[in-house]
Amino acid sequence: DDTIVISTDRQKFIIKCNETMKFFSKNKLTLNIGKSKYLIINFSNIIHLKSDLILEMGVLKYKESFKYLGVIISDSGSLKKDVKLTFFYS
Repeated sequence: DDTIVISTDRQKFIIKCNETMKFFSKNKLTLNIGKSKYLIINFSNIIHLKSDLILEMGVLKYKESFKYLGVIISDSGSLKKDVKLTFFYS
């Protein structure tokens, strides 16, 4: 359902994305590039790393943080739980 590619290096990330897409193609899987986003864990906070990527499959938009399996991951490397507790009383 969800695919995640992790990297701290922009060039390696591009290579990993292209390899992932080759795997998808070989196994008759698809990726909705329009709904896909990326972030690079960027401890140095270099601004030019925060631009959209042009890959073989299309343009991948940059996002500073996203939620994956209930955890908010940011490009600064921080992780935060996003768990909402709901109590039902009868």
